[in-house]
Amino acid sequence: VTARTINLANYLSRTVHLYLLFQEVESNPQASGSADFGRWLEQPQFVVVDVQTTYEFATPPVLLGRVVLNNQAVETVDASVRVYSGLRLPGPAVDAPTLRTIASGLVGLTGSLTVDGNVGIGTTAPGAKLDINASTTTAGGWNEAIRLSQTSQSAITHPGGGLLLGFHSDRNFYFADIKDGFQKYVMTVEADTGNVGIGTSPSAKVEIAAPESGVALKVGRRGGQPSIKGVGDWLILDGPDDGQLGLNYWAKGNVTLANGGGATIVGGALSVAGNLGFGSTVRQMINLWGASYGIGVQGNTQYFRTDKNFAWYKGGAHNDGEFNAGANGTVQMVIKDGNVGIGVVDPGNYRLNVNGDMTASSILSKPQTFSFKVEGADTQYYPVVFSDNNWGDGAMILEIVRPNVHTDSSWKGALMSRFVCHSTNYGHGADFVRTEIYQSQTTFIAGYENERRTASLIVWLKGNTTYFWRANHFVTLSDFSAAAKTISGTAYSIKQAVESYVRSGSVNMHQGLQVVGTVTATKFVGEGAFVTGMILMWSGATNQLPTGWALCDGGNGTPDLRDRFIVGAGLGYGVGAKGGEATHTLTVNEMPSHTHNNGDFNRLLRVDGQYTVRDWDSTATEPNIMASSTIAYTGGGQAHENRPPYYALAYIMKL
Repeated sequence: VTARTINLANYLSRTVHLYLLFQEVESNPQASGSADFGRWLEQPQFVVVDVQTTYEFATPPVLLGRVVLNNQAVETVDASVRVYSGLRLPGPAVDAPTLRTIASGLVGLTGSLTVDGNVGIGTTAPGAKLDINASTTTAGGWNEAIRLSQTSQSAITHPGGGLLLGFHSDRNFYFADIKDGFQKYVMTVEADTGNVGIGTSPSAKVEIAAPESGVALKVGRRGGQPSIKGVGDWLILDGPDDGQLGLNYWAKGNVTLANGGGATIVGGALSVAGNLGFGSTVRQMINLWGASYGIGVQGNTQYFRTDKNFAWYKGGAHNDGEFNAGANGTVQMVIKDGNVGIGVVDPGNYRLNVNGDMTASSILSKPQTFSFKVEGADTQYYPVVFSDNNWGDGAMILEIVRPNVHTDSSWKGALMSRFVCHSTNYGHGADFVRTEIYQSQTTFIAGYENERRTASLIVWLKGNTTYFWRANHFVTLSDFSAAAKTISGTAYSIKQAVESYVRSGSVNMHQGLQVVGTVTATKFVGEGAFVTGMILMWSGATNQLPTGWALCDGGNGTPDLRDRFIVGAGLGYGVGAKGGEATHTLTVNEMPSHTHNNGDFNRLLRVDGQYTVRDWDSTATEPNIMASSTIAYTGGGQAHENRPPYYALAYIMKL
């Protein structure tokens, strides 16, 4: 072998590849066997190319090594990149195949190779066009038969386009359609997750996305086996977060979920266009949030269960807050601890709390009773203010009681009181009170009064005492402090004694009482029941008569009964008849029968005949029987007192 010197002076301070090129000398063919297998004489030639420059010669070269030069001479020679020479088969200069050894035991083929028969790899008896008998194993014990080793992406394709099987640098396996130069992924198998996607990049173990409307997955069945069977105990069908999932059978039949008795859990919304049945077994069919909130059926009863409250809303949106109907929502009805509220957010302590008008054929209710204690001294009475929040609905009925005589202390005393009252909130005159008060052991109420400017009732109650109260209206116990109070500019002081108008054991009327019918009483106190025209005796001053009464002096339609006795009208006297006189002088006929003294005449003559006397008359002379004499007078001729003992009272008449 003759050594040959290559001049690299033009490549100082550079890195170059040194190639061996065989030039064919066509004018000097070399015979080798028969004429069909002749070849040209090959003239070797060395070519120097920068490593950054692509080799541009037509004939495939043989890379001998990489040379690094400094600014003076060769610095290093790298022979590890060397490519061994081989056998170049006849053919066009550009694509003639070349066989060469590329490493120990490895042969490289450059160019195209067409095999008419079968090709065996790893076998000497190929049974197919390509028969591979792999002997090299990979992780997991697999025999590696084919390796696609392009760095970024590798594929197995059809020359006319269509289905492509390939890999990307992401290590995923793809089935793609590259027809007409357009690449469409048909199926993707992700290496890291093991997810399989058909028509989409998978986000689950298997994800199918139909490119258009139509059937995405069609599953048949054979031999009575399930078409789709879950692994283990779960079979979950899910839709996108903002979409829907439907299970249906269009023609007929039912969709049965959890037929084996397990639970069917729906994480999103459930919409039922047809009927929804729960069977005929009594139980709690629906658990809304655990067993503490649900709907069920028991013996002849459908029930709704809650751990705390019930509420009905109109409009709005969900809000986690208690009794919160959400934005633009209104509370229709609530039930809290057995208390019902209609049109109110919270019924409070009322069994029924209605905001608005209520109509019923009959109402039977028991107002709730509240308690309070008036502090202070039990020798004083303090003004307690009850404010009527429904004064526009009519009379307030307020009860203040002490049912137990031993409340606060032994034998403290009992109280039953009832106030029916009304006053306006404007102070323009509505002021009505009727009371009924019963007390034992002591007096608890010293007075009461309407506060007309605030629609309130003020009751003076004994201090250091506990009371109970209830009302038919929404009433606020505004102030029960043991102190004087000023309301709307009016002072209400502490009382030391009970007012005279407070009557215990009776019903007291602030206004008049009119009774249609008969009133029976063991005793009338005060002005009784009178009608117009009734006349009574009056012991008071005649200028201080009670209202509605007039003096019987002949005025105001009254009879003049001054200085007169009253006689009952009857058969002898008509109503309105007058008679009698203050004094009277008797006439002779009115005088009783009586005798008189003869005075100086002490004898009487009995005359038997005219002008005769009896013979025993011893008168010396003949009597003058024609003479006359007046009997002596008696009596003064005065009018006499004909009245019994009397006491003068004035007569008054009810107008």
